[in-house]
Amino acid sequence: MSWRAGIHGYVARWGVVTGVIGRPHAPHLARPARFERNCFSYDAATVEIWFMHREAQKVGGGKDIGLQIWSDDYGLAFAFKPPSTAWSLVCGISEGRYDQCSAGYDMEAATTQRQGNVFFDSVSRATLNEISICPRGACPGAVCWHAAAHPLGLPPHAAALLPIWEASRVISQRAA
Repeated sequence: MSWRAGIHGYVARWGVVTGVIGRPHAPHLARPARFERNCFSYDAATVEIWFMHREAQKVGGGKDIGLQIWSDDYGLAFAFKPPSTAWSLVCGISEGRYDQCSAGYDMEAATTQRQGNVFFDSVSRATLNEISICPRGACPGAVCWHAAAHPLGLPPHAAALLPIWEASRVISQRAA
């Protein structure tokens, strides 16, 4: 199979509290966040794929890479076809070096909540601007994988999500 078969995954997971990542290009959050189900609005044609939240390392724009985005019970799922310029990124994803994702978004509505000693923003409405592929993301369970990888060759966390992702993609394509 071709390395251009596609990149699949989840950019966000519903109901889990994120960490705060202190890398230079990561979104600057005052506190951790928790994404409520279906909190994101987006136009898949204009959402971009970046590497590590760096616009200078843009993989492609939604319309140009066939980006599809949909919501399911687990989180905000996506699929895209990488351009030929993204060969090294695809290799990094396939090797597990870059198999996590992070959302670049504008928060529109949230409430501050507490879980134990942790205060976080429960995000009820946000606009998704970019999906970043990275070695470590803030949202537990936000992962990606190469579409041509055999399920037994995927990391366990991605392999466990594959059936959920595949079923929800079929449903989202029927609805479109």
